[in-house]
Amino acid sequence: MKPLLSAHRGGPEGRYPPNSLAAVDAVLQEADVDLIEFDVRVTADESFVIYHDDSIELGGRRVPIEELTEAQVFTHAPDAARLTDVLASIKGRACAHVDLKDARNEVEIVDACEQVLGPAGFVVTTLEDESVRRIRAARPHVTVGLSLGRGLRGLGPIKIVKLRWSEWRPGRRVLDCDPTLLAVNYTIARAGVLRWANRHGLPVLAWTINNPHALEKIAHDRRVWAYTTDFPRLASRYR
Repeated sequence: MKPLLSAHRGGPEGRYPPNSLAAVDAVLQEADVDLIEFDVRVTADESFVIYHDDSIELGGRRVPIEELTEAQVFTHAPDAARLTDVLASIKGRACAHVDLKDARNEVEIVDACEQVLGPAGFVVTTLEDESVRRIRAARPHVTVGLSLGRGLRGLGPIKIVKLRWSEWRPGRRVLDCDPTLLAVNYTIARAGVLRWANRHGLPVLAWTINNPHALEKIAHDRRVWAYTTDFPRLASRYR
């Protein structure tokens, strides 16, 4: 089976706000995509909003979304969307690739997705091992991926080495949190993790691939279950 194509942040390609309903609707009409990737954040009143950044400009300073109510988020970030609205837009047209940005309310988010899309209509990814564990314990039938490729900002040299080693050699983490797939930064995947995952029977979702040559190559790489790109319209041409 050829790899599935995931539209990163709804595939806006500079024409629409990322993670917006407009981006999602457009890419589903204009590209041959199988999954729509979007970022879920939890507000202060435990609402689920689709927004990539962890904070919003408010009164001349950046305020974390987790400190704002849903109403405040939509007032100051009008292109943000409700999780339920995005799910309704995707239903029957593609699968949802739900990237969790906060290590809380994971099971509630999963339940919201399952209520709209059914258990086979979405996959969940997260950088947090504990979030994977919670979902696997509470909803073992759901597809949940451990993401490898955390950003390095603010980390010292020793922490960087430890982090990257845990991603290049993820066996202990996989054994501990039991994901059903790995969502792997493409550079790390090519460094041996893809081979390791194939050997251990774990599907791989590679992210985020934007180089045209790489997109053409991965479109036919059967070692990969799915791949994410910021340019789904271009990627569709190579399928």
